[in-house]
Amino acid sequence: MIILIFFLSSLFLSADETVGDNDLVKVTSKTSVITHNRDKFYILFELNIKDEWHTYWRNPGDSGLPTDIKIETDNDLGISDIIWVDIPEKIPFLDLANYGFSGKSNLVIEINPDDWRKDITLKAKISWLVCKEECIPQDTILNFTIPYQKGKNIDEAAKEYIKNLVQNRPQEKLLNNAMATISEDNIILEFHENLNGESKDIVFFPYEGGIFSHGAKQSVNLINDITMINIPLDEFRIEIPEYLEGILVYDNKAIEIKVKIKK
Repeated sequence: MIILIFFLSSLFLSADETVGDNDLVKVTSKTSVITHNRDKFYILFELNIKDEWHTYWRNPGDSGLPTDIKIETDNDLGISDIIWVDIPEKIPFLDLANYGFSGKSNLVIEINPDDWRKDITLKAKISWLVCKEECIPQDTILNFTIPYQKGKNIDEAAKEYIKNLVQNRPQEKLLNNAMATISEDNIILEFHENLNGESKDIVFFPYEGGIFSHGAKQSVNLINDITMINIPLDEFRIEIPEYLEGILVYDNKAIEIKVKIKK
């Protein structure tokens, strides 16, 4: 891990490089409301990424940094963690791999107002690492004002767009008879379902870093309605987590799983 951090930091460009934020990543936003009346609402941050460059998922893989959003406000608000609505890509390099996004990345924050009859003002600082052959840390700040109004004033188009993103994100699914066991330097995930027909194109993306060998090939075996996925562990792992947590990606779809690991 120390070697990877050194490798990554050695790729950073200095802050006075001629490539500016708007040349690589353009950030826009949408809110699901125009005014609020104490109901929860969403803010969508869209990162439009220049061709051949990429940003990172919540688990960036063998190097990189996840995109981060920090909200500052004087209002009394319930603010969610980032809702990762997009399915990440696996980005191989050398014998390693990262998890991230090219083209576009959508990130959603849920806001629950507790202040009654008060306008909401907040500042969002979005920070990301954008990489090609080199990596550049960037950030931007967006300011929002959402006035209080007794009656609802909703941006219907934005509301539906964000609602669809949130509803179609990878969501938790309880797999039939799922179990995860350790076999030498692998974790075997087995469940009694066939997610993808005869295709063995199923990949596990872990939430936790430093445990799995991201660049190693995961093998999939299908026996009738039983699916077995062999997930290689990182030889430098410090520990085995209590649960196998992440998403299974198949056929341009993804589900979230959490399976207790038998040790």
